[in-house]
Amino acid sequence: MADDLLALVRRTAALARLEVAPEEGARLAREFERILDAFRSLAEGPEGARNAQGTPPGPEPEPRMRADLPDPFPHPERLFRAAPEPHFGPTGTLLGVPKTVGDDA
Repeated sequence: MADDLLALVRRTAALARLEVAPEEGARLAREFERILDAFRSLAEGPEGARNAQGTPPGPEPEPRMRADLPDPFPHPERLFRAAPEPHFGPTGTLLGVPKTVGDDA
């Protein structure tokens, strides 16, 4: 498990473009293990646990979700006035923006 956590710390640091020294990675992996243990104990819950309504927890309710329908922006021209390099095409408007990460190639 410790090797898995150390690999997770290294992967996360790489994604965040952070340098993590080996001893710091080991410390972060130990901290991460403690955090995961806390979440595991919360997931198990104490014996005789009750929810906010005072009843034993039951199955998770079905999530209520709104319809995922786009709303048109009322004044799109306001957005594009300050945008760099707007490109208007048949499928809509695209914006050219400068590259902000990675190599300068």
